[in-house]
Amino acid sequence: MFASFGWVNCIGLFQAEYETNQLKGYSSSDVAWITSLEFFFMLALSPVAGKLFDSYGPRVPIVIGSPQTWFRKKRGIAGGLVITGSSLGGVVFPLIVQHLMPKVGFGWTMRICAFLILALLLFTVVTISSSMNHSPRPFNLVDYIRPLREPNFVTMSASCFFLYWGMFVPFDYIVLNAVHYGMSPYTALSLVPIMNGASFIGRTVPNYIADKLGRFNVTIVMTALSAVVVLALWLPGRGDGAFISFAVLFGITSGAGIGLGPVLIASISPIGYACLRTHDDKILTYIYSIFICSSDMVPKETRHCR
Repeated sequence: MFASFGWVNCIGLFQAEYETNQLKGYSSSDVAWITSLEFFFMLALSPVAGKLFDSYGPRVPIVIGSPQTWFRKKRGIAGGLVITGSSLGGVVFPLIVQHLMPKVGFGWTMRICAFLILALLLFTVVTISSSMNHSPRPFNLVDYIRPLREPNFVTMSASCFFLYWGMFVPFDYIVLNAVHYGMSPYTALSLVPIMNGASFIGRTVPNYIADKLGRFNVTIVMTALSAVVVLALWLPGRGDGAFISFAVLFGITSGAGIGLGPVLIASISPIGYACLRTHDDKILTYIYSIFICSSDMVPKETRHCR
């Protein structure tokens, strides 16, 4: 998670970098194709990854669904602890980029980050395991269609349709939005690690509570709070204090929506299909990827909240 979603969690930094330097002649929506497609391709191949996991185990595809096969009673906190890797990556990668880019340039900064990601993924391949007995199964289209006959899964998918359409917009545009309203570029770049650092709390504490009070109950409350924070702080917010407060509070409240998503799918799915439906898998994956992709392509006027 550190090496994968940790990297894409700092897309706001790259959106600002591209618009102000490498691609400053292009519109915000044009530049957003880069960050949006990055999200899309991370998720769009999950139908293949899920099938490989179910048939051959986790070492063929390194997937987030692996912890779901080990835990049942405390699945919420287990999944949350795994997801916090993306929060940590979202803190560390922006700091690395912010400090290396002035010294070694954009190209070598990207190479250094790529080598770091490679080392982390190689370590993961060696150490990951699953509690399930995996055996190859023939491709069956019914496995992909069956969830659409289940009201719980369809309702969950519809919820994600709306949730992820808006969830990642602040991650992408908070830096540019803050600079537009007077925050210094250096301080604005710090909003990305601040938001991701705060999401560490949002991806652990709510997950722990969810195992006791109900995973869906906690998700509903935290998602509603995310909407309140956006409406009360980000849209009308002006000044450094408002943007920093928003970064902290949105990081905390949105963390549950991200951290509990795979846990919710696993809780309504047979364990034998743990990866068929998690890792934001199969049908649900396309909802995530398509709407994350489209949500980032916000017109400039909307981005500045005029």
